[in-house]
Amino acid sequence: MAIALRLVFDRVWLEKLILALQEQRIDFDADDFREKIMSEIWDELVLKQRIRHITLCLSEVLPVEYNDALPLLEAIAKTFSGLPHLVFPDFIERYGLDAPEESLAALMRLTQGSSSEFAIRPFIENNQSSVLGLMLQWTQHSNAHVRRLACEGSRPRLPWGRALVALKVHPDPLRPILDALRSDESLYVRKSVANNLNDISKDHPGWVLDWCTQWYGQSVETDWVIKHGLRTLLKQGDARALSLIGYQKPNGVKIESWAVDSEVMMGQKIGFEATLNLEKLIGQKVRLEYAISFVRKQSSPYRKVFKISEFIAITAIKNVYKRHDFKAISTRTYCTGKHKLELLVNGVVMTESDFILCEKRL
Repeated sequence: MAIALRLVFDRVWLEKLILALQEQRIDFDADDFREKIMSEIWDELVLKQRIRHITLCLSEVLPVEYNDALPLLEAIAKTFSGLPHLVFPDFIERYGLDAPEESLAALMRLTQGSSSEFAIRPFIENNQSSVLGLMLQWTQHSNAHVRRLACEGSRPRLPWGRALVALKVHPDPLRPILDALRSDESLYVRKSVANNLNDISKDHPGWVLDWCTQWYGQSVETDWVIKHGLRTLLKQGDARALSLIGYQKPNGVKIESWAVDSEVMMGQKIGFEATLNLEKLIGQKVRLEYAISFVRKQSSPYRKVFKISEFIAITAIKNVYKRHDFKAISTRTYCTGKHKLELLVNGVVMTESDFILCEKRL
């Protein structure tokens, strides 16, 4: 079972932080600091709440003057990396908005130890043109973490981050950053470009498709970015996205056989199998997917598409066998009742069947 991310901030981490503060000759009551961090609300706080709680506690032991606190904060940050490092950009987000030049320079340095993608967003909101101009300069930085920040920090719909409403409405200011990083040597950076494109596609699919059409075929790196950036549109069966990536309409494809379990219990797996005749697509790209329309209480079904495989068809007959797990997950609530399962070829529904999701029998 995965360990909750918030648990990276444990007693061992706290003692490491106290030692780092003491090494910077900061005069504070370590016992009092421990009590404030591990307060009675500590166990109830999720990851980002814990980060902000730590930030507030740090503000009580660091110098009151922000410009005096900043170099000490950066010195302490060198002791940490990964998730525990996110506390330090958060301090800048909370207390540094009135000193944007010093704060942005510090975020650029701090991102090399983890990421400043969340902390930079209020600075973008306060002065979008200026901050995006600086981030465009960062696209030429020698460090991949800084280049990634230029793109990841400007994503309109960054998960766990505040939405950048102005960029959701008008994404044009992001184009220079995307252009500069589309063929970056680092996969870490290119993934961020793809994620940014995917964000934009949810509000402006045409804008993203125009961008992708302009650059598709220019390099292997850019083609990877484009395909990954179009993933939502591809799952939606967008004809233009599918055509750009090279998926033909499945005209002439035949379903020779199709079978789906009639029912599945909560916590169990439903199986389905099919035999496809792909003779008309031999030598072409094939994208196999299935979709399930999940029943929801007091609302219409929620349809989600899942990939089975992608390949070049070299033989006419393709056998498919797949199982879908209905085990409990935190991101989806299952409801009993009639569901629908569809089989898709190149974004087109080829066949479908209903099945019943029922309570687990005791």
